[in-house]
Amino acid sequence: MTTPPPIPPARVRAVCAWAAVAAGIWLGSLASWGGAASWLSVSSAACGAAVLLRGKACRAALAMGLVAFGAGWGALREREDAADSLATRLAGLALEAPVRLTGVVSTPIAAIERPTNPLMAFRPEDPGWRFELSVDRLGDDPREGPARGAVTVLARERPAVGAGDRVVVTGAYRAIGPALNPGESDRARWARSRGLVGSVDVPRAALIAPDEAHAGAWARARSGWHAFRGALRARAERSLARATAGLSDQGRVLVHSLLLGRPPPGGAEAAGQLRDSFTRLGLAHVLAISGFHLVVLVAVLLRVVRLAGDPGRLEPIGIAALVLLYLALVPASAPILRAGVLALALVLSEALGRRYDRLTLLAWVALGLLVWRPSELWSLGYQLSCGLTALLLWMGQRVHARVFPPPIRTGTLDDLRWLDPPAWRRLLNAARGLLSTTMLCWLVSSPLVLWRTGLLTPLAIPAAMAVVPLSVLVLAIGFGSLLLGLASPALAGVGAAPLTWSASACVWAVERLDAIPGAALDLPPVSMAWTLAATALWAWWLGWARRRDWRPLALAGLLAFWAGAEWRWAWRPAAPLRIDTLAVGDGSAHLLRAGGESLLWDCGSPSPSAGRLVIRRALRCLGQTRVRTLVLTHPDVDHYSALPDLLGPLGVRRALLSERFVDQARERPGGPAAAALAMLGARGVDVVVLAAGDRFVLGGVPFEVLSPPGGAPWSADNEHSLAAWARVGGRSLLLTGDAQASAIAAMRERWPWLRADVVEAPHHGSAIPAAIEWLSGMAPAVVLQSAGPRRAEDPRWSPSRARSEWLVTARDGSAWVEFGRNGALSWGTFRQRRGPE
Repeated sequence: MTTPPPIPPARVRAVCAWAAVAAGIWLGSLASWGGAASWLSVSSAACGAAVLLRGKACRAALAMGLVAFGAGWGALREREDAADSLATRLAGLALEAPVRLTGVVSTPIAAIERPTNPLMAFRPEDPGWRFELSVDRLGDDPREGPARGAVTVLARERPAVGAGDRVVVTGAYRAIGPALNPGESDRARWARSRGLVGSVDVPRAALIAPDEAHAGAWARARSGWHAFRGALRARAERSLARATAGLSDQGRVLVHSLLLGRPPPGGAEAAGQLRDSFTRLGLAHVLAISGFHLVVLVAVLLRVVRLAGDPGRLEPIGIAALVLLYLALVPASAPILRAGVLALALVLSEALGRRYDRLTLLAWVALGLLVWRPSELWSLGYQLSCGLTALLLWMGQRVHARVFPPPIRTGTLDDLRWLDPPAWRRLLNAARGLLSTTMLCWLVSSPLVLWRTGLLTPLAIPAAMAVVPLSVLVLAIGFGSLLLGLASPALAGVGAAPLTWSASACVWAVERLDAIPGAALDLPPVSMAWTLAATALWAWWLGWARRRDWRPLALAGLLAFWAGAEWRWAWRPAAPLRIDTLAVGDGSAHLLRAGGESLLWDCGSPSPSAGRLVIRRALRCLGQTRVRTLVLTHPDVDHYSALPDLLGPLGVRRALLSERFVDQARERPGGPAAAALAMLGARGVDVVVLAAGDRFVLGGVPFEVLSPPGGAPWSADNEHSLAAWARVGGRSLLLTGDAQASAIAAMRERWPWLRADVVEAPHHGSAIPAAIEWLSGMAPAVVLQSAGPRRAEDPRWSPSRARSEWLVTARDGSAWVEFGRNGALSWGTFRQRRGPE
């Protein structure tokens, strides 16, 4: 048995430095005490002590200094703003407060392409345009002082400006809010890492005017850089548009996404569909620009550079320069820059003429990325990019040799055929390398992906074997066409025919594989402990376990039992009844669970992507990947707009509707209610019509429908909203939907004794006199208000707020209430408000 080579001390130092800084960033995010100054002071003291100490004491002090540095630097970059930052200058402004900002247009003007949703088509929005503004100062007077930061400008009319122009923008400012639901992306952390503080809504193009003030040398340099990038991007898009003229929408989106990191104009819908297909097959890294793309780019550039002979030492320098030019061409997103930094580090290390240990180099690059953006530590892309690259460098050859043992060398002339194998043998070796690499990456990363996203992709390995070679072909031909098009637009169509064939074949393969049942599985959440155990098991099994060893199979069975136990018991509420009110703006989505059954009371939001990005993620984090019963209270589309994104994934089998919903669908066959009923029918969902006096049962808990009465003559849809009441353990719950004055009066007349301990604020908390009087009379212990920011703090509800725990989703995030068996109530919110009654 061969003895493994010793681990280089430089690698140990690099990995320990990365681990210490990462631990510090994590510790700083948990600590509620100590600001950046305190942590950095501790870091300075510890590093100073390390200079005076020796041996283990020196290493311990240095580790402490790095941990404190990570905590302080993370706090400085993520939670504290400089005095001249735009976030500081705009802090405390009211919602949609008017502002005037001066800066440079840093991105090209792009039309806003909203996510497609069949039901949101019944609430059309005006066209709009967007761009990012790199802000220099508030107002248009240079004496105002600097204000560093960036905003997204949302214009309702197309502005007559371009990338690199200095402008003064006047509009309504909206800060980027924190995450409000389980599983929701932390937009505020992501935006802060990019220096983005919010958005400015501009109603008229005239409010975006040129900056007439004299700009300094630095401001002119920034304008020139952004103008260069904008012109380069426009030229590249025109070149690819010519090269992909014969492709379908999906094919054009594939080529533009692979090469430029964004879909072509008008391709948002096709891009969303293609991105979902790649994600379900475990190939999201293929579609989004990553290290995979840059490896192909470097290979293409090497071929091009070597056409002129051997350039020697200039080769890696030239390649690095071209990679930098490519990074200027594509969007400056974290995944792209991360891949670029990794590629440049490896290329430049070769240019220096020394054989650096690649794992050591990777550890220092990963540390540099954390220093650049501490928020990268929480990014799944960072974790997979750095983690899988390290895994391949560490175990790739070992695993490949175990899967495909190398031939035995005999020392004869027959061995010479391995020095120059035929073409078929080289293709076979490449396929074997792809298979072993895919197996290693997929098996080891699956637990992490499952923990973070809930997605398991059983077809990832065969999909990679089919799609990756085609993607490499698209990239190679596409990069060649792009280089020719940048040199001369007339040459952009030279490779159009092979590009069309390869892209069409790639799209065809992805669509066929995605259509296979079970290609992707949405699973409930697993614990971090399970994730670490599963990752360690797969790595050990692939790298060191013997072929006939029974222990890996036994441990895999134990992990399967562990996951099943978590899914069965860990996420099931212990209380007889629990309600979770999700934060979906001025819409409604309440999850009710009782006795092992679940029900979703409404599923709508003003956002067209709320079903996919908010509701489904939140339900998964709550352990509810299947919801069999759906209640659609009334035919206002903001209460069921997420229906297309939820019916299939949640496995809905029964829908409870009001009479008005069915009547409106019959009277308006082209309306949203009819479209929703058609979707339910296409899925085979049983439709049940409810009216006052009816009952339905959820996990043994009976719910009595209080409104609307059958055949009610009310004209407004809101009045016909379903309202239901339930009692558990001596406590009661009242769900009111969008009930208004007539419905409230009818309920008070028919049930004058009606009281409830937990009440849904009627119509998202609209402060109409009937609702205020009704809730004041009931004096509930907890009020759940599903509303956007405009209705969050209406002073007319102040008397009721003084007597009840008033949980508002726009302020507190998603909220929950549990009804105990002994009559106790407990409640909490996503933003850490918590308590008993």
